[in-house]
Amino acid sequence: MQENATITTAEVVDKVVDDLIAEKGLDKIQDGQKQELRRMLSEQLVKRINLAVLKELPDDKFEEFEKASKKKDVDFEELQDIVAGAGLDTEKIVEEVIQNFRKVVLDLDLEKEEA
Repeated sequence: MQENATITTAEVVDKVVDDLIAEKGLDKIQDGQKQELRRMLSEQLVKRINLAVLKELPDDKFEEFEKASKKKDVDFEELQDIVAGAGLDTEKIVEEVIQNFRKVVLDLDLEKEEA
């Protein structure tokens, strides 16, 4: 089930980013530029989601996560299990981050920045 949650999160990020690009009217820019914009927005959204989830981890789970993430051979499944075992409402956290991210991106005046 954890694997499905990861896939779902990636799909959600892709959809949100594609929707934002379309809403900003940037879906008609050159493919190379659009791919770079999609990559940058996706990367920023994923970072914000990860940071928000980590901020909500209880201290003991954060320490466990930090210790596991510093191993030479990081086991990403172990990291996901630590987060899953923390009892967080990750769906709510992700939803809040997406709403805030959408507002920030939609409020950007990209046309002026390009000039």
